[in-house]
Amino acid sequence: MEKQTESLQQELFVEPHPLDELNNSEFFIEQHIFTGIRADDTAKLKEMTYNCCTFKNSVFNKTDLTDVTFQDCKFQNSELLLCHIDGTTFDNVLFKSCKLTGINFTESAAFGFAPDFIECLLDSCIFYDNTLSNQHFTETTIRNTDFSNCMMKATEFSNTRFQSCSFLGCNLEKADFRAAFGYVIDPSANKLKGARFSLPEAASFLHYLGITVE
Repeated sequence: MEKQTESLQQELFVEPHPLDELNNSEFFIEQHIFTGIRADDTAKLKEMTYNCCTFKNSVFNKTDLTDVTFQDCKFQNSELLLCHIDGTTFDNVLFKSCKLTGINFTESAAFGFAPDFIECLLDSCIFYDNTLSNQHFTETTIRNTDFSNCMMKATEFSNTRFQSCSFLGCNLEKADFRAAFGYVIDPSANKLKGARFSLPEAASFLHYLGITVE
């Protein structure tokens, strides 16, 4: 009888799944830590505002984040895969040790767009026409990603490695590429005044100038 009572008590006090917290009736959540979220393409987190929240060890797989606002939030050891971010706000958001695949940041809200990336992998993402001025990409690998027509003044790429990324029509004035690797930038197709580069990576400019160094 005691064992049955103990078993019933355990069932009554089962902790809710973290995804239930995201789908509650509230529209504003502040200073909350979410751990182990698993939100697939059936999950809709529409028109929610998260302020000063942290998402740890979570996976957002094709999740509908339409019109969601993330303000002063942090994603850590998490994955965002092919998520829908139409009108999504990333205002002062830090991604640390995260994997972002197939994210089209062009669809996100332009106002307040300010993401930073530390020790992340950005694969097949699009930043077309985004403003990334004064943002930081630190110890991050960026591959197959489009930065065309971006405003990236004073953006810092510290120990960041590029693979098959495109820069076209960008404003890279005062951007810092000194500790970056693998970038290929046409100096005639981008604004580079005051940008900082280092050898041997900067030698890639010679290709566009028709110069061969032997």
